[in-house]
Amino acid sequence: MMSNQFSDPAALRYDPQELEDAQQFVLEINDAKIRQALIERFGLSDLKHLRVEGALELRHGMPFARANLTAEVEMVCSVSLEPFVLTIEDDLETYFVPEAELPQLQDDENLNEPLSEDGQADVGEFLMQSFSLMLPDIPRKPGLEPLVQSFGPAWEPEEKPNPFAALAGIKTKEGGQ
Repeated sequence: MMSNQFSDPAALRYDPQELEDAQQFVLEINDAKIRQALIERFGLSDLKHLRVEGALELRHGMPFARANLTAEVEMVCSVSLEPFVLTIEDDLETYFVPEAELPQLQDDENLNEPLSEDGQADVGEFLMQSFSLMLPDIPRKPGLEPLVQSFGPAWEPEEKPNPFAALAGIKTKEGGQ
């Protein structure tokens, strides 16, 4: 089965009505303008590599996408302000359903994506939103020591007498009589 090659996530859209066989796809960001747009969209220093391999097929009458995403991004550490490279890899999957059916088909384990307003399965946007969720909210270079070991005063357990110690003493007195 042949894979469709994409360089622009915006082009990775399918009409479910035309989806008869599984559609294999490869999204690899190699266009400089698109790379720069994604760097700006996600607040990165650089996007060294982004590749997604996957397929879209009909399952239970709905478009279902599964894919493997790999990326290398350069970010600036929020603590040391030094650049560092973060490697990301994850498997993704989702159903694309009409917006009206979305609330009744949502569950905690499988979040579904709405079809676009024109009824398309916007696989590229799903992949980019998933990618954004893989990026850390606060970039931190691996291996840095924490700035603060703990908050507040050091906690030391309070020494309290064992309430059963008094009972042990009573039992010893009774046993000795």
